[in-house]
Amino acid sequence: MKKIIIIFIISILFAALGSGVAYYNTASLGYDNANLISFYEGGIYVLDFDINYNKTKNEIKRLRSCFPEKLITI
Repeated sequence: MKKIIIIFIISILFAALGSGVAYYNTASLGYDNANLISFYEGGIYVLDFDINYNKTKNEIKRLRSCFPEKLITI
């Protein structure tokens, strides 16, 4: 069973690395700014996805308000 888990984790790592290499090669053909990860004062870019700190903070607050502070167990 442990071999299956190790193979699964290694497969995920290879897929992630392959995706990163493919993105970098494709983006470098289109324009000069082909960064996998870049930081700026308001957030971070990961593979052309913009993660804004303020938006993320607001979404976490909104999600926390949907769930009760204490769980009721019977």
